[in-house]
Amino acid sequence: MTDDHRPRYTIAAVSKLTGINCHTLRVWEKRYGYPRPARSPTGQRRYDDDQVRGLIRASHRVKRGEPPRIVLAEVRLGRLDPSWVVTEPHVRAASELIDRLDAGDPIAAMNYLDSYQSDPWEQLRILEVALTEIGERWYRRDTQIFQEHFASGFIRHKLAGMIETARQRNHHPNQLAVLATLSGERHEGGILAVAVALELQGWRAIYLGPDLPIDQLRGAVTLWKPQAALLSFTLSRNLNAKFRELGTIREIPIFVGGRSIVNHQRLARSRGLIPMLVNATEMRDPFLRELDLWTPSRPPCSEEEAATDAQADLSSSDAKSSSDNLSEDRNGHDREASAPLASSLTLTPSTGSAQG
Repeated sequence: MTDDHRPRYTIAAVSKLTGINCHTLRVWEKRYGYPRPARSPTGQRRYDDDQVRGLIRASHRVKRGEPPRIVLAEVRLGRLDPSWVVTEPHVRAASELIDRLDAGDPIAAMNYLDSYQSDPWEQLRILEVALTEIGERWYRRDTQIFQEHFASGFIRHKLAGMIETARQRNHHPNQLAVLATLSGERHEGGILAVAVALELQGWRAIYLGPDLPIDQLRGAVTLWKPQAALLSFTLSRNLNAKFRELGTIREIPIFVGGRSIVNHQRLARSRGLIPMLVNATEMRDPFLRELDLWTPSRPPCSEEEAATDAQADLSSSDAKSSSDNLSEDRNGHDREASAPLASSLTLTPSTGSAQG
């Protein structure tokens, strides 16, 4: 079996690469017969490259308003226009980058990435895909922990450099945003990518770092008076308590993203927070749309719905994160990669999320 046909991607990675959330992927599989993942020896879904490409095409068509039933039938029969495979070059480029990092050659990796420096959006998309692929390689045991640490660190360093470069060219920022991950959350890749995207769009993005206490976020909001706050949740616990405390910050809209948010969007909205489950290179339109709609007192869903999601937070998210979604390994090691701002909240124009 060739590498292209080896089922190697987890459902979390496919969600990150295609922009289709995990729940929708499962619904499509059951309702329309596509995708058709293989199963690992432990029963976890595994997707091959052909299915990822098909889902990328399907995602674009569904985002334009076409019915999933018709689109997925065309994908299944191989009738979808191949011109819609718009991110495959990014997947190849990300793989080339990681190969150089796995070989312990940062100079070769930097030279390769610099070949895309004329287009910072292109660089950013490659780095986002690379973060996912790093986690996938680790998960498949195709790479060792020291290689994953080195590659993730390289990408974080590069993203930090891109923030500074964009900031130097952004002479007249129109608005201010603060970004962070909260206490207990160390994964920075997705939120750094968001900071790059915001600076490229003319915002001033102030990154407050990982592991930030909520009272310190409140202090930044009070002192600096930003127009928005953006937070990433990847392996977070106790979301209900965190959302409740964040909901007391009423001065500005607070956007939340990352893998931990996927199954708790109603809970987030019930606390006045705004879920944002797209990549950094795809967030511009939905981000601005939500900003326009935001008011300090808007109650997006009922307390009953919030209570339902809160119970799900307590009873099911940990179990799910250890199966189909990527999670901490049994030794407590956790990865920077594969967090669909994650991995990611996260700016190129987009028309919204694919629906099942």
